[in-house]
Amino acid sequence: MTNADLRNLIDRMGFPNVYHHWEEDKVPQLPYLVFDVATRNDFHADNCNYLKINVVTLSFYDRRKNFAAEEKIESCLEMEEIPYSKQEKYLESELLLETDYTFEVVWEEMPNEH
Repeated sequence: MTNADLRNLIDRMGFPNVYHHWEEDKVPQLPYLVFDVATRNDFHADNCNYLKINVVTLSFYDRRKNFAAEEKIESCLEMEEIPYSKQEKYLESELLLETDYTFEVVWEEMPNEH
């Protein structure tokens, strides 16, 4: 998967989305997605990182449980045959429900990508 592939996958989910965080004056109306690639779990062989495996966290935010939206997100991941784990928590200070999807993707480097 490339950077563009990941963006396209998340865009197909149909919600406003951003990498890491929204700028304070640009936060859209709920629901929305925030994703990051904060961890790598590379496969090592022959003293090198043989496969770059990025751990992606995709966080869905809404005021309350949104079964239809979660089904849409999960369907997009499943159509790409991406296994995921799911965790839900209520952010009392923000009055938001956060549903986190965590999954791994094998990263492919493409020319001119940085």
